Amino acid sequence: MAKRRGYEPRHRDDAPRHRAERRPMRVRPAALAVPLALFAVVAADGMAGAIAAAGEAPDATGEAAREPVVNSAKQVSVAADANSTEPRLADLLALEVSRPAPLKPVVTPTAKPTVAPEKKPTPTAGIGGVVEKVASGAEEAKAAAEAAATPEPPAAPDCAVLKCIALTFDDGPVPDTNRLLDVLAAKDAKATFFALGENVAAHPEIAKRIVDEGHILGNHTWDHRSMPSLTSTELDLELARTRDAITAATGTTPTLVRPPYGATNDSVQERITANGSATILWSVDTEDWKNRNVGITSQRALAGAAPGGIILMHDIHPTSVDSVGGIVDSLRAQGYTLVTIPELFGGPVPAGQKHFSQTQ
Repeated sequence: MAKRRGYEPRHRDDAPRHRAERRPMRVRPAALAVPLALFAVVAADGMAGAIAAAGEAPDATGEAAREPVVNSAKQVSVAADANSTEPRLADLLALEVSRPAPLKPVVTPTAKPTVAPEKKPTPTAGIGGVVEKVASGAEEAKAAAEAAATPEPPAAPDCAVLKCIALTFDDGPVPDTNRLLDVLAAKDAKATFFALGENVAAHPEIAKRIVDEGHILGNHTWDHRSMPSLTSTELDLELARTRDAITAATGTTPTLVRPPYGATNDSVQERITANGSATILWSVDTEDWKNRNVGITSQRALAGAAPGGIILMHDIHPTSVDSVGGIVDSLRAQGYTLVTIPELFGGPVPAGQKHFSQTQ
């Protein structure tokens, strides 16, 4: 057949084909059996691997099966066709593939991680609470320091057992009383002072020092007038003015009275008692106001000393102050304990009483 001009086939398929029929392809059984067998082997291996990965299959009781899922492989002989040496397809498909026993997965025990307990935040006080705690601690420390720095007062001497004697000084306070207080402090000795109200008003700081240093301050009237010569009103005024001056200067109220010159009578005693006080006189008169001599004053004090005695001196005379140190040393050398009037009597002397000594 002649070709048309200008026509060229675009593809091979467009070329003219042979009119002869193609012979059908004959598939031989052997050629088909081998791929199918390989497919069966691969499928069986994949199933065995899946079972091995899943581990042993549990039985009805939940226990792991002890026998493998698939038994050991058996050798199967492939029967050949009598007329052919090729294996039959049915025999290949019935071939049991050898499967390995599934491996029991090995689980390595791992240590349980230790988890630290959660630390809860400690509640904190605000700034006000911190300041309050600091202030409280500072106050406690200050109180402890003050308690440690303040020594406990010594026990009062028991003059029922000890050999006690009391030094007393009249007519102050005056400036030289400070020097007497220095001597007593150096000797660690206590005394009793009977003060004039007018001198307390003039030197309240000295009166306060007397009390602050552990001495006793008594009433010696306002201006040293003889009490028996006074009316009841005048007596009350003398005692009251002096009492008020002492209280104003020291914060304490006197309960002991020594009448000037030691002069007293029933009327005087009545007014002293009415003012809530006791009368204190003396058993040893040094007459320091008259002799004004250290040696004589000292000699008279020591010569008249006796247990429970009360020695009369005056702090307004410099010679009397000069003699005190030696008198204290000599009395202690004789075994005396120097005490105040209340200590001599074992406590406050009751109002209305009159004493020359501990026993009189």
